[in-house]
Amino acid sequence: MLKALLGAYFCAMSRDAVVKTPGQRPPSKGAPTAYVFALKDKRIAFSDETEEGQQVDMALCLSLNGGGETVARALYSKDVEFTLTHTTFIQTNNLPLIPPGGNPDGNNARRRIKVLKYPNTYLPADKFDATNASHRPLVIGLKERMKAPGVIEQLMSLLARFSVEYYREGLGEDPPEVVEATGAYFDDCDKLQQFLDKHCEIGAGFETLEGDFYLDYRAFSNEPITKEALMNQMKSKGYRRSAKPLNRPTCRNCDVCPKASAIKRQYD
Repeated sequence: MLKALLGAYFCAMSRDAVVKTPGQRPPSKGAPTAYVFALKDKRIAFSDETEEGQQVDMALCLSLNGGGETVARALYSKDVEFTLTHTTFIQTNNLPLIPPGGNPDGNNARRRIKVLKYPNTYLPADKFDATNASHRPLVIGLKERMKAPGVIEQLMSLLARFSVEYYREGLGEDPPEVVEATGAYFDDCDKLQQFLDKHCEIGAGFETLEGDFYLDYRAFSNEPITKEALMNQMKSKGYRRSAKPLNRPTCRNCDVCPKASAIKRQYD
């Protein structure tokens, strides 16, 4: 229906412009970027059903959403610079998460990603349950009727009126349902915060060995993250490294006892 309504301003967007699989290599320099070029002059870019385990391509998410200029090219063509005018929508049952190091707490990501839950299920009369809050009756032939010229004309009139209101007043505050769903999404993305909340005691004077912390976090999250990247994430959350000896007689996974005044980097 959106394609019938918007015509050339609508495009079905490749998932390559949205997500990546863990370990996937970026395209080589100079390679065609048809999935980016397809966004030229569009207003709505719609992608469907990301796969379980895929992650948001944060570099593309930040560069392709929010306006500005970009450069892309189709196969066997030259680079073209154009202004980004589209809004991205992803309809999926498997929300792609922000990858480790993608900074789910950053304002750049939170300005660009909003989550809208759609719990309704449309069912035929023999399966419809009026007591189920998510059930909706399936209307046979509705899609075809929505594409009729008279209906499209009414929708265009509605779209024009809402566009005028948008440019005059903006979108306003996010609805509470969107705020809640988006907050839950970013919480799910932050594996480190989950680890701190569930498996760590936090307080003044508490400390641990960096190596122990790293190994325990890897066992919890299964993330292919380097120790230095994890330390940087901890720093962004306000925890700091210390060069003082750890105040305990023995340590696990450590070849030098801190009691012997060995200098150990750790968190406190």
